[in-house]
Amino acid sequence: MTDALVSYYMRRMDPLTFAHELRRIRQAAGLSQIEVAACVGVHQTFVSKIERGLKRPYPELVEKWARCCGCRVEIVFASPLDPLDARVRMALPRMTEKQRRALSDLIESLVPPDEG
Repeated sequence: MTDALVSYYMRRMDPLTFAHELRRIRQAAGLSQIEVAACVGVHQTFVSKIERGLKRPYPELVEKWARCCGCRVEIVFASPLDPLDARVRMALPRMTEKQRRALSDLIESLVPPDEG
C-alpha cells in the first residue's frame, strides 16, 4: 500500500477509532509500547500519544507499526466486528494460499456475494 493510499484511509477514519485500532493490533501481537516504539524508531511517549488519539502518525510509521505487529497495513483500516474477526485478520498474513482459499470458500458458503 502506498503512502498516499495510507494517508487517504487515515483521513477517512475517525481519529479515535484509528488510535484504538493501532493499540488493538499492538496488543494482539503481544507487544509493549516500548517494543513498538523501538521497532518503528520513535519514543514510547509518542506511541502512547498515538494510541490515545493525541497525535496522528505519518503514513510510513503506520506501515512500520503493522509490520512490527506481524500484519499487513490494510488490517489497520478494517475495524473488527467482534473478537473472532480480529483473530482471523491477525492470522491472514500467516496463512498459506490454500488456507486463504479454504477460508474464502467457507465465507462464500455462509454469505452469498449479493449479501456481502
